[in-house]
Amino acid sequence: MPSKITHFLYSWEDAGIGVVGSDGWRIVPACIWWTIWKERNSRCFEDKAMKLIRLY
Repeated sequence: MPSKITHFLYSWEDAGIGVVGSDGWRIVPACIWWTIWKERNSRCFEDKAMKLIRLY
């Protein structure tokens, strides 16, 4: 696992070389971070938490 976000992004892009629909491959990290950010805000500011079953 890369130690820095920039290293993660470079390794993610390298892993997606040759993947059909690579544009979709490149947006996955942003989708993950957006989901984490929204959950964090819900927990901090609205005192809500997503049920664990919804994460699957």
